[in-house]
Amino acid sequence: MSTKKIIEVSSDDTVEEICNIHIDTAAEIAYWRSIYGKQPYYSSSRKFIAYEPAYRAGVEAFNPDDPLKWEEREARAKELYELESRTLSWGNAKVAARDAYNRLYRKYAKT
Repeated sequence: MSTKKIIEVSSDDTVEEICNIHIDTAAEIAYWRSIYGKQPYYSSSRKFIAYEPAYRAGVEAFNPDDPLKWEEREARAKELYELESRTLSWGNAKVAARDAYNRLYRKYAKT
């Protein structure tokens, strides 16, 4: 039998405050900016700005309080990606989003 922890949340609380894990989106984007040119999906005809919305969607789709596998969060990442202006189709962008998501999953998921 599992038990659930009930916490009181005010409207001023953020996800990071509730679960005590802060994902620094800017730092994650900076990481990907530094290595995107080494990724197998990289195309020399595209600058980082083409990939950035995909990386951002992967980072923002990750929920450290409920770290699901990529397959369970891909739809959320796609939804976030499609809210931003973008130059890549989701088919081309999702590998970058998945990389960003899985980097956080490996770091925070307790398996």
